[in-house]
Amino acid sequence: MSARDAAIRAVQEHPSTTFMAPCESLADAVLAAASPLIRAEVLREAAQLLRNERANHNSRAIFCEGLTHGAQLLDEMADQGKDGAQ
Repeated sequence: MSARDAAIRAVQEHPSTTFMAPCESLADAVLAAASPLIRAEVLREAAQLLRNERANHNSRAIFCEGLTHGAQLLDEMADQGKDGAQ
């Protein structure tokens, strides 16, 4: 589920759809639903940036291994954050 899908779902399921609720309450619900997914997307983008950077440094094996390991850690963090949001 994307962050946008989570926000839409939060709006659809929020009590303000059946009765009037403060806008702040609805905004909080949307942010609470979307934040972990947005974080996961950002971590995945950072992981991809590291992988791209690795491709630019083939001559430095140790440096490249560090970039690969860092990208894997970011992917794992993204998965953990995403699982917590569902």
